[in-house]
Amino acid sequence: MTRKITAIAQLKLRIREDLRRRLEQAAKKRDASLNFEMTDRLRASFDQETYRTLDQVTAGLEGAYARFARETRDRLQTQELMAAAEGLIKELSATDASAAVKRSIAAMQEAITAIARVHGRTYDHEPWEK
Repeated sequence: MTRKITAIAQLKLRIREDLRRRLEQAAKKRDASLNFEMTDRLRASFDQETYRTLDQVTAGLEGAYARFARETRDRLQTQELMAAAEGLIKELSATDASAAVKRSIAAMQEAITAIARVHGRTYDHEPWEK
């Protein structure tokens, strides 16, 4: 027959004398019985395990949020950089550009294409003649 969860069990416990004295002193400081001191400390040790688990979950969530925020910020900055570069390319393409400017535009287009590929976008451009 199983005991009810509310039943009180009497246990014989073997502990070293120095630990018994420490428990007794702690009980006196709290104006509590030795039994209460021991059961309260046991209960607290289980509560600490629960709090540690919650702390680990919280730390994991904080880490995930930080990574998400960093990736979102990086993605937004990349998109802004690509938009600015695309605008510059359009402006320079409309003018009569020298060969060096054309090579720079081509290099920028290649960089934008690589960035776009990393972020799952496509970038269509007309490559400059070399």
